[in-house]
Amino acid sequence: MTADKPLSITSIDFDDTGELALVARDDETLQIYNCKEGKHAKELKSQKYGVDLARFAHHSQSIIYASTKGDGTQDCLSPSTPTQQH
Repeated sequence: MTADKPLSITSIDFDDTGELALVARDDETLQIYNCKEGKHAKELKSQKYGVDLARFAHHSQSIIYASTKGDGTQDCLSPSTPTQQH
């Protein structure tokens, strides 16, 4: 983001164990944090679709989020692989 517009968090969620936090930001990235270790674990980029309302699915290996571009469809992403499903 630029100095004129600070970075904003658009959603935050925790997995069922409370160990992982999922943060969606307006720079079109998803950030995953390991709360137990207090460390940033992974960054996932979605510049093509944008990200909003990100949530862990039934387990922490699946993420569901809304697109901010186009028709607002929902996407499913696996943090362990760079594939998206629409």
